[in-house]
Amino acid sequence: MQSFVTIFCYRAGVYIKSDSKVAAEFQRKRATNKCDCKFTIKLKAIGSGRYEIYSLHGVHNHELHDDSELAQLSFNRMIPEDVKTRMLELHSFGVLNTSQIMILIESEFNIPITWTKRDVQLSEC
Repeated sequence: MQSFVTIFCYRAGVYIKSDSKVAAEFQRKRATNKCDCKFTIKLKAIGSGRYEIYSLHGVHNHELHDDSELAQLSFNRMIPEDVKTRMLELHSFGVLNTSQIMILIESEFNIPITWTKRDVQLSEC
């Protein structure tokens, strides 16, 4: 029996609004990312854990990342050395959790936080 895998872009397909039993005032107001992107990779199993590409449509009909998504990429989330030093100092007290440290740093340095909790946890190691 042949095994096949198809990988789609996360923006593939189109959004179809369905009727909801939830009142309109309680429904989430959320935009869709769907834009009918045709990017597709089709794979065929050829052995134990090995696959072969048998079809590829490698063109997206949208930008790969918008500005807010680019800001979340790890190489754009650098923690300045003076901030990192202060984080380590706050961590050494042993009573603050990561969220509390982030709040103190944001207010103390008056800068927007662009890094994640995981980035802060790694800098504390």
